[in-house]
Amino acid sequence: KELRLEHDARLEDMFLSKRMDWLSVLAVNSESLPVERVKRVIKRFVQRHEGKLLLIVDEVDDCRTPSSDRSRVARGITRHCAAVRILSGTVASNSLLHLWAPFEILEHGALGFERFTDFKFRYAEYRQTTTRGGRTYPTLDRYRNEEELRAAVARWSSVVLRSDCADLPDIMEV
Repeated sequence: KELRLEHDARLEDMFLSKRMDWLSVLAVNSESLPVERVKRVIKRFVQRHEGKLLLIVDEVDDCRTPSSDRSRVARGITRHCAAVRILSGTVASNSLLHLWAPFEILEHGALGFERFTDFKFRYAEYRQTTTRGGRTYPTLDRYRNEEELRAAVARWSSVVLRSDCADLPDIMEV
């Protein structure tokens, strides 16, 4: 509790500092985005720098679920930013449907759909599955229109390979 109070006092000093007007960086890990205290700090920071922010979301695949708190907070911040960049090595590792939320952080409607439901039914087909108890629910059957989706993603993407980076140290094997 004492450490938290000290931390809060330092944050307050930061917000009152004149130096904050010319250069500011607020680094927040994605796991803390849903935390109320963190959201309050982000809100104050955004208000102080309205329209001058660059948002960089590294490992944006942490925000792959459209309805998650992480995704909603990140999307909310983007409305106040001058520029947004997203980074990931595995943005759609398990499902093509995981593409919508990260690209929505990048720009509203980036992949051509303002609602996840419309995106989902354009790129996935579902079939009804029945449980032993007689209840039915939709399950993913297959993906469709994959080339179209690849083209939409390509408009916003670039790939940097390790071989493209001459100054990286060698990989150490353990």
